[in-house]
Amino acid sequence: MPELLKNLYTVELIKNLSIVLKNSWGAFEDKNFQEFVLDDNWPAKELKQRMRHITVSLNAFLPGEYVKALDILKQTAPQFNGFLYMFFPDYVEAYGSEYEEESMNALELFTQFSSSEFAIRLS
Repeated sequence: MPELLKNLYTVELIKNLSIVLKNSWGAFEDKNFQEFVLDDNWPAKELKQRMRHITVSLNAFLPGEYVKALDILKQTAPQFNGFLYMFFPDYVEAYGSEYEEESMNALELFTQFSSSEFAIRLS
């Protein structure tokens, strides 16, 4: 039986993401972020639910100011490549509607490393 796509969101992926975020922004609480993402409900979440949960988790641990949080994500995103990292554009979709210029610039960057297709459609 083939591997479920949702299982590609591994503990190692979340750990690597948190390390890179910590390197981009020293105040990032990497261990707490990992625990928050990989909560008791994690195993039951499907692919898109996991992606959105990572997005929500990023919002909980990044600065409350959208533009500052977005700058951190823009520093981080180039170190990751592939569809699994669609939580970068998903962050824009979820939190960036009031910041059109900043959000579109970020999506232009993020789409080089992942797909911003869903974020563009819904923005």
